[in-house]
Amino acid sequence: MSNRTVTRFKNNLPGEDWARSFIKRHAKQIRPRVCQNIKTSRSEINKGEFVKYFDNLKDVVKEVPADKILNYDETNLADDPGQEKLIFKRGKKYPERVMNYTKGNISIMFCGTASGELLPVYVVYKNVHMWTTWTTGGPKYARYNRSKSGWFEAISFNDWFRTVVLPWARKKEGKKVVIGDNLSSHFSPDIIRLCEENNISFVCLVPNSTHLTQPLDVAFYGPLKRKWRKILKQWKIYNPSLTSLPKNEFPRLLKELVESLNTAGFQACGIYPLNPNEVLKNMPQSSEDASINISTAVIEQLKKMRNPIHEKPTPRRKQIVVEPGKSVSLDDLTCDKDDASEHDSEEESDSDESQSEGSIISDLSDQHRLSTRMEDLKPLEHNDINIGQWVKVIHEEELFVGKVLKKTGGETLVQCLQKPFGIREPQSLERENDSVYYQNVYEANVTPQLQKVGRCWKYNC
Repeated sequence: MSNRTVTRFKNNLPGEDWARSFIKRHAKQIRPRVCQNIKTSRSEINKGEFVKYFDNLKDVVKEVPADKILNYDETNLADDPGQEKLIFKRGKKYPERVMNYTKGNISIMFCGTASGELLPVYVVYKNVHMWTTWTTGGPKYARYNRSKSGWFEAISFNDWFRTVVLPWARKKEGKKVVIGDNLSSHFSPDIIRLCEENNISFVCLVPNSTHLTQPLDVAFYGPLKRKWRKILKQWKIYNPSLTSLPKNEFPRLLKELVESLNTAGFQACGIYPLNPNEVLKNMPQSSEDASINISTAVIEQLKKMRNPIHEKPTPRRKQIVVEPGKSVSLDDLTCDKDDASEHDSEEESDSDESQSEGSIISDLSDQHRLSTRMEDLKPLEHNDINIGQWVKVIHEEELFVGKVLKKTGGETLVQCLQKPFGIREPQSLERENDSVYYQNVYEANVTPQLQKVGRCWKYNC
């Protein structure tokens, strides 16, 4: 079939008219639909990865009821009601409506169980400070936070897990299962330890597969976003003078949006009840699995489109030094490159040796500096720590000095100075909302003192 020549086709390829007629003739089997774009990394997932995932999931969720299986995922709500079809006079060349919108987004963490229970939502604003009006009038038990980027960072995720997931888990007896993506910001030694202490099994989805395996993505966020655009459009109609959605209005609109959780996503993702075929049936079929007669040429073309051959990476670009008002051509660049190649090769050999030696010395000095500080640290017993005491902690391989705010369950909540230990310039304390729980704290041989000017802390030695 692939070597057949059809004289009616130009270049032996069918045209648009033939394609439209073909669709019309086979309307019962095929029809045009709006497709969804997925990245190449998502299309390259093979069936074996899903089989392994469900084999592991089968052991984890065995004999775990639906109300103890939790799925979480973060999303954002945009300040844009989007496009929709409206009625215009025939012949209107540029149909448009007047409605303000921005590119702003607000991040939200949703989580719910396979039984349909929706846990309190967690909102993260893009800002440095928080105001009371940003938290009033929202859904019941909703929690609010902020970050400079407006995204969920490690600190935000840690706080969400402690304030939303742990209270839910402690009310449930027996084993609990939490299913989510594998972002690095979602994992920390503290989170894993809390899961072990509260009999929580943390399950990661297959990378780049949330469009198939994430219940909230599959069945919850689509209707949620459509409803959000309707709510936002109505608000903008009655508030035409406001150019953007104020944060003090957002909680009230969020309360109208959040109702209940559709459990169809857990079934469609094969999680509850456990059924791997719900996901495997959505995988593209191979030629051996296909039950209909398809030309091998069509199958080969589809394989190339779904799994393209990766080309060589594009060469690294370099800045061109050009005199003002002068143009350049490819020949000029080639000549300059030939003239400089011999000189550059000699310099590169010398610079590579010096840079490699310098990088090794720098790495060794950093390791030695941290190890030397570690040797001088004296661990403090949890019972010997007092509220308000200055201690030292290790955060992201850096040593910080901080003040103890709270002690709970063998952990210590510490509010650190903003810069690592050893910097003697005046500095501020982190805000209490940015404080972190530490399992290990150490004795501090310095006591920062508060300066009246600027309200900054400075070491007394």
